Amino acid sequence: MFLRMYVEAKREDFVMQIAGKVLGHIKLRRISKQVIKPYWKIEGIYVIEVEMDLQPEINENDIIQALLPIAENWITFEDPVNEILVSDTADECKIKLPEIKMINIHF
Repeated sequence: MFLRMYVEAKREDFVMQIAGKVLGHIKLRRISKQVIKPYWKIEGIYVIEVEMDLQPEINENDIIQALLPIAENWITFEDPVNEILVSDTADECKIKLPEIKMINIHF
């Protein structure tokens, strides 16, 4: 699974805290790669990219349910679902942590 998240922050250590809150809800087997970098388009925004292996029994519905404390009304793509997204600019989405601007997950 690949997760990309955009977070508003002044410092990278704060971005790590937010990433920990989000990833703490997902049943991971291991994280194979994690990158945090300033977003080149918007000052004050960081991008977090995480490649991870999930527990074998976990599927996209489990991920959406696990992330309900973080965000509601995820947008799904394709059938079967291969991507989910939540954004602070999408009317139907509700992100509960104001620092998070968008989360995009690919299965």
